[in-house]
Amino acid sequence: MTKQVEMFPEEVASSKFFVAKGHVLGEGDVTRYYVAKDEAEVTIHINNKPTDDGGFSSYAIEEKEALPEDAYIKCPSCACDFQDKYRVTDLTTDDQ
Repeated sequence: MTKQVEMFPEEVASSKFFVAKGHVLGEGDVTRYYVAKDEAEVTIHINNKPTDDGGFSSYAIEEKEALPEDAYIKCPSCACDFQDKYRVTDLTTDDQ
């Protein structure tokens, strides 16, 4: 199922979705989601987080057409879907 992401048109045109799967010390196998302009931006972000501070010790990145269902939270009041800010890192904004 494809989800609609609320962004401005110029952000939608330049944004892509990425899934990073790998190993995090103390957590085991982890999947994290990213919205970014390109894979290099995701790689830089991942590599800047030390492994002893929750960063990946090993990982693989895959570009996706859309984020999977578990990257969203459903509002109990209106049934709208929102990106889960704890599971999705949006690298297209200044407040990451």
